[in-house]
Amino acid sequence: MTDSTINVRDNVDGTSKAVATKLDSTTHYPVHVVTRAIGDDIRNAMVVTTDTASHELFSAPTASPDLSHRVYIGSVQIANDGGSASLVGIYDGAITSPDVAKSYIKVPAGDTITVVYDPPLQFTVANAVNILAATASTIYVSAQGFNAP
Repeated sequence: MTDSTINVRDNVDGTSKAVATKLDSTTHYPVHVVTRAIGDDIRNAMVVTTDTASHELFSAPTASPDLSHRVYIGSVQIANDGGSASLVGIYDGAITSPDVAKSYIKVPAGDTITVVYDPPLQFTVANAVNILAATASTIYVSAQGFNAP
């Protein structure tokens, strides 16, 4: 590896900036970073549960003019701080049965699991997203997603 620089355009003033890097002898191509949603539609949520009741992770999207938006979840982290393993379900709207989750994640006692959904989990238009743990344990659920039609 050798020291080299890459010229990157500054989006504020249009000037070129030299960025130091270490590169091998292969050819490197510019990459565009794509965000799936604009800032107003990006959502983050966290829920803590110590029981086996339903908890709302994301409320139903209400910002769209015709209520046509839905929630998409791109990633979720679940930490189980309790003494027993638990199966955590992510549900589309109200939980009518524990057997109809969009996703299930088994989290061992004292462990943390990260799940990335690519493509993102898509929920029903104007529905909330709920979680349900199968065992009464101290469980932290954190999720990142966005609203879109």
